Amino acid sequence: MSGEIADRLYVMAGGYISRSEGPRETGFNSEKGHQFTVNVTKELDNGSINVYTRQTDDHGVWHLPVALNVAGVDNKYSQIGPNNRLGQIAYGPYNEQQSYDFGDGRGWKGGITGGTVDLDLTDSWRLLYRFSHIDGEANTLGLVPEGGATTLANVAGVNGPVTGVTTGTVYDDDTVVQQIGRWVVLKDIDAFSNDLSVSKTTDNAVFTLGYYATNFSVQDWWSIGNQSWFVVEKGGEALSGIDCNDSLESCSWNYDIDATGDGDTSAVYAAVEYQLNEQWRVDVGARRENHKITYVVDEGLTGDISKTVDYDESKTAWTAGVNWMWQRNMGVFARVNKGNKMPFFDDFRDNFGAFESGDKLIKEVTQYEFGYKWAEQNYSMYLTAFYNEVDGELFVTRPGAPAEVLTTEAMGIEFDANYRADNGFAVNLNATVQDTEITNHPDPLVVGNQAIRQPDWMLRVTPSYGFDVGDMFATIYGTVSAVGDRYGDNANSVTLDGYSKIDLGVQLDITEQLKAQLSVANLTDKDGITEGDPRSAGSPNGRYIMPRSIEFSISYTF
Repeated sequence: MSGEIADRLYVMAGGYISRSEGPRETGFNSEKGHQFTVNVTKELDNGSINVYTRQTDDHGVWHLPVALNVAGVDNKYSQIGPNNRLGQIAYGPYNEQQSYDFGDGRGWKGGITGGTVDLDLTDSWRLLYRFSHIDGEANTLGLVPEGGATTLANVAGVNGPVTGVTTGTVYDDDTVVQQIGRWVVLKDIDAFSNDLSVSKTTDNAVFTLGYYATNFSVQDWWSIGNQSWFVVEKGGEALSGIDCNDSLESCSWNYDIDATGDGDTSAVYAAVEYQLNEQWRVDVGARRENHKITYVVDEGLTGDISKTVDYDESKTAWTAGVNWMWQRNMGVFARVNKGNKMPFFDDFRDNFGAFESGDKLIKEVTQYEFGYKWAEQNYSMYLTAFYNEVDGELFVTRPGAPAEVLTTEAMGIEFDANYRADNGFAVNLNATVQDTEITNHPDPLVVGNQAIRQPDWMLRVTPSYGFDVGDMFATIYGTVSAVGDRYGDNANSVTLDGYSKIDLGVQLDITEQLKAQLSVANLTDKDGITEGDPRSAGSPNGRYIMPRSIEFSISYTF
């Protein structure tokens, strides 16, 4: 609900409560939560003040890659179910044990509160201040595959009849099984950010000067790995009668940490946008950032600090662009920018050896683009050529494994077009054709390969048609999206087949106040694969897109 509650004072309040199995049938309410938001805005004679808060407690099953070479495993498949959502793990040097509900999956329990002060100090001077505070828990629990599926006859350490932990079912040697890790990642985060800027507007230019500062912290407790043998079927249970399962020792590997860290980032930035004449506009901007991190890690939960970080580095980012409109509805543009991604807590832990050797772990991104744009009353078209390079990209198959530091390049063309007819028909087309390459990698055999999970082309077409139905108005809309083949690993040894997907919907304006909407996602129920298994590229595991799902909603405006 929203509206004006006093003179130029506006309030919006809303939220939701949800309970569902989700798009995949898990056998229990695997998607559940609630959220509430309040937003208050006061309009002033010379600007506005806005404050808001959003409180959330929402989580859902962590859907992971599944065995692609097993009958019955498709885009509707979920390994987790009532027979295995509760599980016990052992962690640390003293084999401490704890039970968790892995059906909690991934989610967020916390809040964000912030606001904006936007004031015109004079006719030409403007003050803008934004702030936000976020605090809460971002935990992740799930059943993670380790290696490919096999039959029970191939499992080592069988010590007698193999039975289901939950049902007591006796399983024979032909049963398809797989190692599944019970992963627990408990994460508390806290961050407070401020952004203050002033701008000066003249007849042909806008000058901006600003200061940004944020303080953030994290507390992590992880126990990941914890592999046991599970039956590969919907909600397939864990097994007893296998040595590593019975002892709660991992059947493969473990990685346990207790870590805490604090960070501060501050930056000054400046930008100028200058209209040279009716046809030419240029802009330049720069940002000088200082980044500080303190971080300690206890790997193995021994009570001893195994990694310590005290980091203080600064870096400058910049951008420059030009726009030439030789006609009112047609022009070209160009931009070049160079930026940086400073390292955060996981980067230090994953690549600690390089940090100790003097590597600053800063990821540098360079981008170029050149484009053409044309807009008429009923249609528009944008054609953009781009090139980018990412130097210092980090890839880790799993925490604790050696880090791969690489450089990737991508060049290509993006096409975006819109057409709107007078009879209610409209369509948007967006297509990208690109060529990616790994130009630097610790393994020389990888150099020259395509970047992981990056297709040569992507296409998205979104038509819609609006028409009268008696006294009502209806809109039919849809999206056809397609993506080409990609590679699931840096070695380009695993091909992920391309796929297409159709979404369809209809909205009916019954009255000015009452509307109904029906939408169908993945209409043809395609089994597209978005990624392989990052922990074991050669294993026949992959992550499916979601199956067909239908949503109906009704809204009333008053």
